[in-house]
Amino acid sequence: MSETADGAAAGGAGGAGWAGALATLRRRADALRRNGDRWRPLRGGDGPEALARVRREARPLLEALGEAYRDLLPPGYPALDDNGIAGAGGSIGLRLSRWHAVFFALEHVKRKQAAPPKPAGLIGALGVTRKRLPGEPLPPPDPNVALELTVLALRWDESRGWVEVRRPLDPAWTAETLQEHLTAYALGFNYDVAAGLLGSDPVG
Repeated sequence: MSETADGAAAGGAGGAGWAGALATLRRRADALRRNGDRWRPLRGGDGPEALARVRREARPLLEALGEAYRDLLPPGYPALDDNGIAGAGGSIGLRLSRWHAVFFALEHVKRKQAAPPKPAGLIGALGVTRKRLPGEPLPPPDPNVALELTVLALRWDESRGWVEVRRPLDPAWTAETLQEHLTAYALGFNYDVAAGLLGSDPVG
């Protein structure tokens, strides 16, 4: 029997399987939504501590992902990439080619901030802001700056250049959470492998 005929014959079962998969995904969405009150910024030492835990738990998962795809990847890949930064900007990830990578990172919360109040008097009316003069000391780092864990999926696209998909990582993440994010990335990566999109140089 041909592949098309096989697919048609299995249509009923496939439909039931899809419905079951959707039901599972929806239950997961509901569970995450119920826990929405825990999506608070990390402050102080909580950010570096959270990143250190991500590094410990994500490393073996990333290594396993790389080994699973090793024979499909260009020479030199997979490559584990840990920049060693303990605080904001720190990350650990996996490069599957020069054009594909996925990272877990600690970043500043990217939300719109209210504009600071204008200075009083003529300076404020003219929109003049005072800038730090050369030689003046830098302001001390804010110990309560808002940070969050993120998942960054990177891919080179010939028409758009580097494309980044950035998602927040649940502060109460588990190994299952990390696996879900990596599975989502790998599913998309599979189609790039099938289409032969691992071997063209990015420009710029």
